[in-house]
Amino acid sequence: MSNFFESLDNLPPTQSIDEQLDYQAASTLAGVLAKAPSQTASPASTSSAVDDLAASAPLYTAFNDSFLRSIPNPLRQILTKRVDDVSASHELTRTSCLAVVLLYRARSQPNGAETRAKLIEQSTEYFDQSLQHLQAPIPLEAQMIAVLDLQYVQFELHGSAAAFSVILLGDFFCSSALGPAPKIDFATLVDPSEIPLRCFAYTEILQAVYIKGRKTIFDIANLPDALDSPVQDEGRQGGDTRFETHLGLPAALIHLFQSVHRLGPHSPLLRHSLSQILSLVQRQSSSFSEPDHHSFTGSLLAAPLVLASMIATSCDDREQCRQVLVSCGQQMGYAHNLLAVEKVWAVTDERGWTVDWRDVLEQEGMIVSFL
Repeated sequence: MSNFFESLDNLPPTQSIDEQLDYQAASTLAGVLAKAPSQTASPASTSSAVDDLAASAPLYTAFNDSFLRSIPNPLRQILTKRVDDVSASHELTRTSCLAVVLLYRARSQPNGAETRAKLIEQSTEYFDQSLQHLQAPIPLEAQMIAVLDLQYVQFELHGSAAAFSVILLGDFFCSSALGPAPKIDFATLVDPSEIPLRCFAYTEILQAVYIKGRKTIFDIANLPDALDSPVQDEGRQGGDTRFETHLGLPAALIHLFQSVHRLGPHSPLLRHSLSQILSLVQRQSSSFSEPDHHSFTGSLLAAPLVLASMIATSCDDREQCRQVLVSCGQQMGYAHNLLAVEKVWAVTDERGWTVDWRDVLEQEGMIVSFL
C-alpha cells in the first residue's frame, strides 16, 4: 500500500485531482481497519525503528515545535517533549514519526534529487509499516499523534484527497474511543495529553466547512473566539503577533455570510471580507517571501485564502489569491487546493454567473484539505 487513500478504494494517488476520490466512498474505512494485521513488529524491526527514532528525535522535535508555533513557550516546549515521549512508546507512532522525519529531511534537499528520492522512498516504507499497526490497542492520544503525522505525509506526497482519507481514520479512532458524536469542550480540553485531540478537532471542523454536506463528528462546546484567542508567533519578528487571528475573522465571516445568510460573492459584506484578507496578506508578504522548508507558514495562509479565493471574481483579486496559494508551499496538497480553486473560477466564467463552489467541488470529485 503506497498510501492510505489507495488502501480505501485502490485509486492511485498519482492521478490528477479531477480523477481522484468520490469521498463518500471512503466509508469503507472500517472494512480496511478490520483487515489490517494486528500483530506487532518483529523484534529486529522494532529495534531498528527505535534506533532510527533516537537519531531522528531532534528533527521531530523541530517539526512539532513548528506545528505548535501559535502556543507560547514554555508550554510549547512541554507539549513537544510530551509528543516525543508518546511517539517513542508505541509502534504505530514510532513508524509514523519516522515517515514524517524522512519526508522532513527530503524537503531540505531541494537540489539533491537522488537523495530526496531515496528519503521519500524510505518515508513511504515507514508509512506502509504504520498501516500494519492501526489496530494496536494504544491510547487515543497516541492515535491522534499518528493521524496528524500520517496526514502530513499524505498531504505532502499525494495531495488533498489522500490527506482527507487519514482524517477519516482519525474519525474512526475518535468514535471507537469516545463513542458516537463525542462531546468535546475546548474550554477544558487543555491538558497536554489532550492537545493532539484538540489539533485533530480543528482539522475536522475545517473539513466540515469545506466539504458540502459534511458535519463534524464532534459535539462541540466553547469553540474558541477568534477575537479572544491569544496567538504568538516568535518567528515573525516585527510582524503582527495576532496575524492568524486577524486572518481567521474575515474568513469566518465569509463562511457565515455564505452558509447561513446565503449571500453571493458580489455582496458588499463578502467583498469587504475578501479585501480584508488580501490586504492583511499583502502587508505581511515580506514574512512569507522565502518560506522555511520546515515551517507551517503555508498552513497559516491556506485555509482562509482558499475560502477567500472561492469568492474572488475580478482578475486582480484572483491573481493575488493565486500568488498567495502558490506561495503556501510545494506540498501536493497545496497544488490540489489551487486546482480546486481554479476549477471554481473556470465554471463561474463558463456559466457567466456565480456558483456554489461546494457544489462544483462535489460534482468534480475534488477536495481541499489543510495541515
